[in-house]
Amino acid sequence: MQNLFIEGDNLDGLYYLRKEYLNKIKMIYIDPPYNTGKRQSYNDKRTYDAWKSFMYPRLYLGRDLLRGDGFIFISIDDNMLSSLRSMCDEIFGLSNFMCVCPRVTKKGGKLTKNIDKNNDYIVIYRKTDAANLIHAVLPPEYFNLEDEFLKTRGRFSLSRTIDCCAFDS
Repeated sequence: MQNLFIEGDNLDGLYYLRKEYLNKIKMIYIDPPYNTGKRQSYNDKRTYDAWKSFMYPRLYLGRDLLRGDGFIFISIDDNMLSSLRSMCDEIFGLSNFMCVCPRVTKKGGKLTKNIDKNNDYIVIYRKTDAANLIHAVLPPEYFNLEDEFLKTRGRFSLSRTIDCCAFDS
């Protein structure tokens, strides 16, 4: 199959995919509602119970789609991080939790003395212990910038994206 475009509710789409792709998908990435009240395309002001009811069947169906060595990557902010972890621990199993990776969402200096949120997270679970992530080794030339902390932390990079992990196949 080349490409597949499904238009409609994502839950209906997952049920449709389940028929053909049960236990066949290596990786799923989802960006669910963060429940911040800011988005207009869906109800983003759900109560915790309504958000959990919304997410649970989607996560469960996603798990069904994954191969035994598959992974799910889920973007989330700190508003619903603990709720998401709790659901995923139940659905995927605590032993299949891989990590929570912070992701910078805002760049630039601080303009106030207040603490400012500048990241969200990518939560990673595997379907079974047959799935392994291995860290990619970045070449030294990737880290080409210096600042006043060179002696304590070394060189760094401001790249927006890097391959932080690879699948062990």
